[in-house]
Amino acid sequence: MSRKPQSNNLARNNQSNPEIEEELKRSRDTAEALNRLLSLSLQNIPLPDLLEEALGLILSIPWLVLEKRGAIFLLENDQLVMKAQRGLEEPVQKTCARLPLGRCLCGKAAFHGAVQFTSSLDELHEIYFEEMEPHGHYCVPIKTPQKIYGVLNLYLHDGHRYDKNEEDFLFAVANTLAGITERRKTEEALVESEHTFKEIFENCNDLIYLHDLEGKMDKVNKAACERLGYSREKLLSMSLKDIVSSEYSGLIPGRVKDLLKSGRLIFESADVTIDGTIIPVEVSARIIEYGGKKAVLSIARDITKRRKYEEALSGLNEKLEQQVQERAGELTRVNKELREEISERIRMEEELNQRLLEMETLQTVSSALRTAETLDEMLTILIDETLKILDTEDGAISLYHPEKETSHFAINRGWFNQLDETWLKPGEGIAREVFTPGQGLVFREFAKDSRVKHTESIPEGWGGACLPISAAKNVVGALFVSVPLPREITRVELSLLNSLSEMAGTAIQRISMFQETENLLENLQEAKSELLLAYDATLEGWARALELRDHETEGHSMRVVDRTIQIAMLLNVPEDELIHIRRGALLHDVGKIAIPDAVLLKPGKLNSDEMALMQQHPNFAYDLLHPIDYLRPALDIPYCHHEKWDGSGYPRGLKGEEIPIAARIFAIVDVYDALTSDRPYRSAWSKQKTLEHISEQSGKHFDPQVADIFLNIGSRP
Repeated sequence: MSRKPQSNNLARNNQSNPEIEEELKRSRDTAEALNRLLSLSLQNIPLPDLLEEALGLILSIPWLVLEKRGAIFLLENDQLVMKAQRGLEEPVQKTCARLPLGRCLCGKAAFHGAVQFTSSLDELHEIYFEEMEPHGHYCVPIKTPQKIYGVLNLYLHDGHRYDKNEEDFLFAVANTLAGITERRKTEEALVESEHTFKEIFENCNDLIYLHDLEGKMDKVNKAACERLGYSREKLLSMSLKDIVSSEYSGLIPGRVKDLLKSGRLIFESADVTIDGTIIPVEVSARIIEYGGKKAVLSIARDITKRRKYEEALSGLNEKLEQQVQERAGELTRVNKELREEISERIRMEEELNQRLLEMETLQTVSSALRTAETLDEMLTILIDETLKILDTEDGAISLYHPEKETSHFAINRGWFNQLDETWLKPGEGIAREVFTPGQGLVFREFAKDSRVKHTESIPEGWGGACLPISAAKNVVGALFVSVPLPREITRVELSLLNSLSEMAGTAIQRISMFQETENLLENLQEAKSELLLAYDATLEGWARALELRDHETEGHSMRVVDRTIQIAMLLNVPEDELIHIRRGALLHDVGKIAIPDAVLLKPGKLNSDEMALMQQHPNFAYDLLHPIDYLRPALDIPYCHHEKWDGSGYPRGLKGEEIPIAARIFAIVDVYDALTSDRPYRSAWSKQKTLEHISEQSGKHFDPQVADIFLNIGSRP
């Protein structure tokens, strides 16, 4: 009883073995295909070549019942662009070279992010032509969870039945392609980022070194070479110890250790130029990974000017310290001799402390003013720091305009906001006392001082001071400070205010010079633009002169210029290249200047020698324009517009994309304008006849892609 069921089970197992084997074979093929795809992605080959190999691999899998044709599209600017194809007819390649999202099966697969299947040429198949053989499609989106990268399009035999195993496999392949594409896009972005870093590295005004932990140079920028006086090759052969002054070179090992601990250090050092000059620098160094190893990126900023300021301040501090010591000794002696003079000693000590505070204040304000880039920013820093030091909230800064003999409040604080410009009227009141002689004034109370006019807006109970702000020995403004009574401005505070006003004058002069420099640069830029316009007008004159000499139809040059620019823009030629294309189109026949009238204007057919001479005019154009820096970028059209796509043109016999794109565009535009214009030896062709001629010469005389665009434009009403 028990054996019979056993034999039945064995029979069933034997019957299912072929299906299991087939399933195992598909699994092995799937794994092998995905592994080969991943292996391809690790090879250093361009993405289009990789996609071509991947498509061939997919079409070669035995168990997939596919036609041996298909394509891979990638998404670029909301369009599917064909990057790889196998077995597609030429009409399909042209029609499907670029597909908008949502159009036909491929566009729908990308738009919806879902597989599109059809077993025949049904209504979903929007692209169709009469010679197209019946077939079906798998259109599988190449995507990650976050992004659509393209579509895998495979052809099926007409009537092919949907197979879930096929879809699952193709979906896995598409996911793998998405991962490959995403990685390649990331690598391209990384390359672009590295290029940007190199640009910043090379053009930075600071000295930049990249060296290993022992100090051996690996990279240096242009500023380092120029500032130190070494060639790049020489500097790269040197060590960090070779360029750091002996005063600091012994500190290098310790600083490297500190860098390894903290990752970043900022410190002062000194570099030595080729002629022995020592440059004090502030170095910002950090540890980076370079070439698989730890390296040091050091950015050194020249602080020569800052050191001079610091040395000047240091000298003042030393002088003050010396005074403090002298005073302290004197007070000690006085304390021993006369106890009744203790109060005087305390007063003197307080005064010295105030002087020290004054120096610290001046240093703080000086540092803040050096960071100001605009006049408003500088004045804001000055008034706020001044009022903070004097512990008051009321003050203002006015500026004087000698050419107009007027003054105005540039910035106000406290009760000065209530005043109008009449308070600063030249020739009277404070303006007369401060702006003309350039001397400071102290006021017991502004509202009751006879030197102050228009006191109706001034609150009672406020005294203060007004000090002139001078630049280049001219009074350019005034600093006002007010304190409430009974407080008065002390002698020490007045000295501090004098120093601050002098500092403000220097800062105003610096910013004024900076603004004058900016205005000068703007004027130079305007002059450059006007010069370029003059150049272009001259080129148009040349073009008209060439038309008159060669008996060209009137307006030929400008017509071909406009049409050439139009097509270049449709081909996404970079905007900064369009001006060179325009100039090249204007001067396309400038080489004919060197052709004798007997040949250029000959009414009959040219003989072989004359034709050979005529065909030299592109070379003459090159010889004429190449030495001119301004016109050298425009050479593509004058030099190459007689080259042909199939290589049969002249003067160099260039072929295909060896011909510059500007010349390929212009060749069609020039032929079209010539054929549709009347000439002494023939009548103008019709538009239709000329377009048929251009279509027939596509791929022979003309670039097919450019011809398609031109025909599309030319066929419009």
